Amino acid sequence: MLARGSPWRQAAPAGAPRLRLAARARARAVDDDPVAWGAGRAGAGDDALGDAVVPGAEIPPGPAPHAARATAAPANARRIGLRGAGVAMEETLAPISSGCNNPDGAGRRTDRGRRGRIGGVDGVTVRAEGRVPANGIELAWESFGERHCSPIVLVMGLGTQMIAWPDEMCEELAGLGHYVVRFDNRDVGASTHLDGVPPPRLRDLLRRRPPPYGIGDMAEDVVGLLDGLDLDAVHLVGASLGGFIAQTVAVEHPERVRTLTLMMTSTGSRLVGQPKPRIYADLLRRRVVCDRNSAGSAAVETFQVIGSQGYALDEEYLRDVAGRSWDRGVDPDGYQRQLAAAVTQPNRRRSLRHFRAPTLVMHGLHDPLVSPSGGLAIAKAIPGARFVGFSGMGHDLPRVLWPEIVREIAALTAEESTAR
Repeated sequence: MLARGSPWRQAAPAGAPRLRLAARARARAVDDDPVAWGAGRAGAGDDALGDAVVPGAEIPPGPAPHAARATAAPANARRIGLRGAGVAMEETLAPISSGCNNPDGAGRRTDRGRRGRIGGVDGVTVRAEGRVPANGIELAWESFGERHCSPIVLVMGLGTQMIAWPDEMCEELAGLGHYVVRFDNRDVGASTHLDGVPPPRLRDLLRRRPPPYGIGDMAEDVVGLLDGLDLDAVHLVGASLGGFIAQTVAVEHPERVRTLTLMMTSTGSRLVGQPKPRIYADLLRRRVVCDRNSAGSAAVETFQVIGSQGYALDEEYLRDVAGRSWDRGVDPDGYQRQLAAAVTQPNRRRSLRHFRAPTLVMHGLHDPLVSPSGGLAIAKAIPGARFVGFSGMGHDLPRVLWPEIVREIAALTAEESTAR
């Protein structure tokens, strides 16, 4: 609760719902309308978060080991910022060098490349790809940028291949001075598939029976990837299930994480980040995918349900990614094994309290698959974590937000590099 006379206290619009948010984070709404969050549970403890944000209302934050910053969003993107304590907000984004930030290692990779397309960085992006042994399996990876630049590792979500990280975003981050690595998780794309392991059945998932492997195993895969690519500490970015994995790496191997960026993900608690009820039937429905064309149709149908309702659905792009994913290898059984890992994951809230690296949490405010309460719970748990929410964004990466997502990630890495 706010103390009377608090400098953070501001009057809410008449008739607006009360602010009910976690008490260790400061919320600032920059659009004119209240933004509804997922329903919180009164009396549920630290995992329960409020149900509405009032424009202009703020609550006192907790400890912050790193600086915070305010950035401008695209004209059509309404957003909310949650920031750490004890720091002044700047009004403009600090300039980011187009050269390498804090170069690490040595060497160059010059296999192939093309120009970036979303941010105006002039030059050709160096690209390379390969497979590397990791945690008893092999992971397929692809890189963008010079090997001696500051590394960013991207971890994708459930049953989704690394190519779902848009090339344009990867190229832009490389153009801003990073060595960007994306990879296929186990049971996906060109990485090892556990074909000899029977997939869990629906009743196994509902009863939370032990899965073939867990999120912890997938986190160790990431650490094995870093070892195989000779990367020490990296800027780690995880989306959805990839966020579960990235959090686990941060908790179990904090020395390998320079900064942590989490998108459309949650703590693992059953009290936050849950799907809307209407989503369950769609998640459990088995779509028939038998060729490239049906793979594209299934992708469009899925994102019509879980995607961003505030932005036009880019069917051409979705079909392109789905078609290329089909070409690289689609594995329904692998999807089930990954889903079992997600369903049985532990609640990381208490462990996240001990993580100290600069952290950014981005979430769609209208995400029907992982409600924004999940992202808020992460920002509440990690000291000094900053939350950015986008109105109209669902459980996807709308093209119009790519430049803003890149700016947020690059700004976080720049802050960390300055502090080193």
